[in-house]
Amino acid sequence: MNLRQLCLEADGPILFDMDGTLFDGDLSESCHFLLLAAAQSKKDVGDVTIADLQLLSDTDELAHYTRLIREDLHSEAYLYSLEYLEGFFDSHIERTVRLSFEIAQEPIALNDTITLHADHRGGLIHLLRFCLEKQKRVIIISASPTHVVEAYCLYAGIKNVEIIAAEGSNPTLPNYEGKVTLLQNHGITKVALAFGNSRGDLAMLKFAERGVLRNPLADPHLSALAREHLLIEVVQ
Repeated sequence: MNLRQLCLEADGPILFDMDGTLFDGDLSESCHFLLLAAAQSKKDVGDVTIADLQLLSDTDELAHYTRLIREDLHSEAYLYSLEYLEGFFDSHIERTVRLSFEIAQEPIALNDTITLHADHRGGLIHLLRFCLEKQKRVIIISASPTHVVEAYCLYAGIKNVEIIAAEGSNPTLPNYEGKVTLLQNHGITKVALAFGNSRGDLAMLKFAERGVLRNPLADPHLSALAREHLLIEVVQ
């Protein structure tokens, strides 16, 4: 499937999920635990080491987050990170985003469930840039906090995109059906093309005229979702 051709043919907004779609990993998760490790070790976040991160294994914060993920409560996990990260200034988040891509390019296991990862070598960021070059209307819609998404765009040199992301003042989380709800709240009733990578993106992908599901690890459950809902599956 020629994804660039899909973008060229798109007559309307093009949506991109962020974490796991534009890059490999989860930036909200990485920022959360890098900042927690800095607090626990009483260091500046720029001085946090992998050893400091691995010491989080005994913390109540990691235990609570891990329980949410194990119980498939992913929206609750995003809200838990949102609450923690909203306490930091934008400049602090910007530094932590940069550090995430430096320290977690290779996966860092915190326990048998949570692995920090932020790697630009995979993902569809190149496609988002192509869409912008062709002057398409591009929207990043993410369950990560708004200032994390903005910091990512700054890090990646992305301009002229619209952002719909998690806000503590908004009870609707951009995840699952919440993505469609927020799009409609922003007056977006037609979407030409959407890119995602998880069950949390399924409603958004079905809402679009054409939905593309990124599945780089060939997860059979995601492949089954793509077949069931007539989505385009890509492994890049």
